[in-house]
Amino acid sequence: MQEAMWDGMSNSNEPITYKSYFINCSGCARSGMNAEKMKTYLNMNGFKEVDNPESADFIFMLTCGLPSSTPHELKLIPEYQKLKGELIVCGCLPAMEPERLTSVFNGKTVITKELDKIGEMFPNFQFKFRDIDDPNRLFRDGHYHQYTKDADGSKIGINKLLRSIWEHEITLPSLNRTRLPRFIDVDPDQYSIRISRGCAGNCSYCAIRFAVGKLHSKEPDEIIREVIRAISRGTYKISLVSDDTGAYGQDIGTNIVNLLKQILNIDPRIEIEYLQDLNPLYLCRYGDELVDLIRTKRIKSFQTAIQSGSERVLRLMNRPTDVKRYKTLIEKMRKVYPGIKIRNQIIVGFPSETEEDFNETKRLLKECKFDQVDVYQYHEYKLCNSTMIFPKVSKEIKINRQRELIDLGTPQLIIFSRINLKRISHYIGSKLRIWKEPLY
Repeated sequence: MQEAMWDGMSNSNEPITYKSYFINCSGCARSGMNAEKMKTYLNMNGFKEVDNPESADFIFMLTCGLPSSTPHELKLIPEYQKLKGELIVCGCLPAMEPERLTSVFNGKTVITKELDKIGEMFPNFQFKFRDIDDPNRLFRDGHYHQYTKDADGSKIGINKLLRSIWEHEITLPSLNRTRLPRFIDVDPDQYSIRISRGCAGNCSYCAIRFAVGKLHSKEPDEIIREVIRAISRGTYKISLVSDDTGAYGQDIGTNIVNLLKQILNIDPRIEIEYLQDLNPLYLCRYGDELVDLIRTKRIKSFQTAIQSGSERVLRLMNRPTDVKRYKTLIEKMRKVYPGIKIRNQIIVGFPSETEEDFNETKRLLKECKFDQVDVYQYHEYKLCNSTMIFPKVSKEIKINRQRELIDLGTPQLIIFSRINLKRISHYIGSKLRIWKEPLY
């Protein structure tokens, strides 16, 4: 007997056979959290998740929009349109690359900052998207949307095939390997808390802000309740997720340092495993206070995207940073807690970047010895002010500079990332979880 449910897209009161859905999720931890919320919303309203998009009535794509993801997403959209299910493209791509998207798709879209509008497509759902609490974990199946053959020859989703990989461990007997797990990131199975949405910045090259909108910080009391809920479940390791972590609280009269202190004061066993997107502007602003928090050894890792070692380039990026102070603070953090893991991000080939600007970036990386550095070539978005900065750097130079940074000091390559060889030597003989990454 088939299950019946209320059809959110119907004006009839007649129950119908349940609808099925498939979610494909690309990009960052915030996207993974949005996908998990979407999953909860659909499940609460009687929809059923399937592992194969071919059998889905609705296909939801939670897109990224960054250069590493966009070509793949634009190729995938026409493939999904061939299937029986209705495709709804959500996330950052519709806001960041609207022209490229409309060249392959003219269906329904919902951008990240307006995800609540998904409810307008299902007006009769009992539970509204805006009323669903933020999840405390990330959706983890959607990266893998391709098909493979099962033992009996039938098609299955790669996501189903690879689901068990998360549970396996590998032994790292030596450093004579070409690939290692990416370990400085949000673990999808770890308890995560979204502390804010949107961005307070105005970077000249970044189109993400058009997708995520302005900063909206979550009230501290609500975050504290989520921490206490983690403790009630026996969980003391948490990750803090945000589009602009360092800016937290500016819109509600507080700041990230106060929040971190509040969280750590709840219980001495609480540890912050990962602090996402700590803009160098705020790292420098709250410098010594952050060093004191790192000294507790209860903040285990964080991401801080410097983007360039050249103050001239940083001013053009509209990310003014005192690079000397930044280096000093990183050194202090290393000194008070040698085990801290720091992830960084660099853009090469920003308009007018000279060889000397690039050399300043190399010097910064050599001096700071970050545990992981994501190296990207500058990508131009029509919406951004950096389109008006000249001269442009050639594609050939961008490729060469990216390769030079990737080859800087270590043979360990993970997509666009390298891990500093010396700082992972203590992992020899350890067991590490495999981290699955989309290969574009």
